[in-house]
Amino acid sequence: MVRSSSASTGLSVSKALQVEVPLSSRQAIFVRGEYLRTSSFPSALTKDLTGKQSWRLKAVPITIGYTRYLADPDRRIVPVLGFGASYYFCRIKKVSGAEGPVFNAAALPLSTSIPYQERYGMGYGAEATLGLNIDLNRYMFASVQGRSRYVHGLAFVEGDDLDSRFTNFDFSVGFGFKF
Repeated sequence: MVRSSSASTGLSVSKALQVEVPLSSRQAIFVRGEYLRTSSFPSALTKDLTGKQSWRLKAVPITIGYTRYLADPDRRIVPVLGFGASYYFCRIKKVSGAEGPVFNAAALPLSTSIPYQERYGMGYGAEATLGLNIDLNRYMFASVQGRSRYVHGLAFVEGDDLDSRFTNFDFSVGFGFKF
């Protein structure tokens, strides 16, 4: 089974390709390659919404995981539970001196350039998913899922002075093919 999905929340964008190998009628293992872009974003509760992103992450996580079908896979709509572990190849940019998720660039004089740090590295992550697979026909299905993930993007970089740890929750919609 091959699945391709795309997610965008306004804060992050993700494109993925996943291959599943069945272990039994209700279990499978998968390998997924993904391109992920995410960043901090000013909170809607912040009084001054002129804030800018204080960090940005671009990453290619490679994930190995387990999928459990919570109903008979021959049904038209099947709830799915999954979890996985990821290895991240990433780039992080962080505005120097930015604290928290909001950096107010509007408070700086116009002639001020905003200094940032940029770091490339490797890290790890973990995720848990809950979703539905909906058969469209004999060979194709739609997949809708919510995913919670933990990322430590620069875990394997010596002298990691940029905090590259965060949690994320996203929704994705994708299509898959059965072979």
